Amino acid sequence: MPDRLPSFAAIALLLAASVPAHGQTSGPIRSSQVLTPSQVIQNKDKLLNSNLVVEGVLENEGTNYFTNSRLVIKQPGSDKSVVVRLRTPLEIQRPPSGPQSIPPTQADYLGKKVKIQGVLKEQFVRGLGRAVVLESAQPPSIE
Repeated sequence: MPDRLPSFAAIALLLAASVPAHGQTSGPIRSSQVLTPSQVIQNKDKLLNSNLVVEGVLENEGTNYFTNSRLVIKQPGSDKSVVVRLRTPLEIQRPPSGPQSIPPTQADYLGKKVKIQGVLKEQFVRGLGRAVVLESAQPPSIE
């Protein structure tokens, strides 16, 4: 069966195809209300295990992007933030040349105003202890 890809390669290709090209958004956000990080923190008991959209600036509060990354979505002009777990790669091997579509990495969203859709959970976060975490199954949309 030389014409068939190994299962891990097929899965990697499917995941890469599902991620939007660099600079594009992941599609429409489906939620009736977009929340700020301070609204999430203020209402965390009501919002736990809910699917919601949070808008703010994505930043890394960890000490190292690769070994101690702690992504947060911050409210501009405030110290309020919510820890975020994204399903986007930290890095990818860039093709040497050609018109291939390159999926975005987490670094492509850092410092940008974004909307992140996800489920709010309470989890252990290294350096913080128990904290509310927005777990996202899709890349952020850039504003």
